[in-house]
Amino acid sequence: MVNFIKPLYLGTEKEFANLYANPIKNGQHKDSSKKDITVMKQRSYVLHKKLSKFVQRKEAELLKTFLPQKFEYVLFIPMTAVQNTLYEFILDAIASRGDSRGKSLITDYTVLRKIWTHPKVLEDAWKNANAKNKKDNKKHGCPHSDDDQPDDIYDSQTGVISVTNDWWRKYLSKKDLETIMPSNKLRTMFSILRMCEEKGEKWYVVK
Repeated sequence: MVNFIKPLYLGTEKEFANLYANPIKNGQHKDSSKKDITVMKQRSYVLHKKLSKFVQRKEAELLKTFLPQKFEYVLFIPMTAVQNTLYEFILDAIASRGDSRGKSLITDYTVLRKIWTHPKVLEDAWKNANAKNKKDNKKHGCPHSDDDQPDDIYDSQTGVISVTNDWWRKYLSKKDLETIMPSNKLRTMFSILRMCEEKGEKWYVVK
């Protein structure tokens, strides 16, 4: 960051590490000696003074006088009839496992989360998982990074509710996968976005 503003103001990367970074780190350990701590404080002070002319560190408190008051709301949104049917199917499948039902807790949670978001998410996960299996069978192609993949694409769970099984299809119509109607969550979200747009307000969605 400093090099962008003032190139080599703090020296080269090696010089900066020897003069500031390493001494400061050495004095921050639990077993740091008194000498290390003293040097750390000295170098931190010098670095702070050198940067004070063009690096400003401000707390969020500074913005409170300029920003409108913040309100947070928690909405409890019921599922639609379609979602309830899918949800009950999953709960019955989990209950039928008996003593082993706790072994796939995270996988079960991701399935339920898809249902309460929108049934379309189930179809997308199924397509992604099967597409990955085909690539693995062919043993070629460039692997994608983990960040680009859905959270359950590596789901190894077998049986009725496996991500590679389209168990949900018999409970859904084509229309259910093409509209937002089967999801009260999405319907509510789009209603809020529409009202924000009408009032000229800014908005953002956190995944």
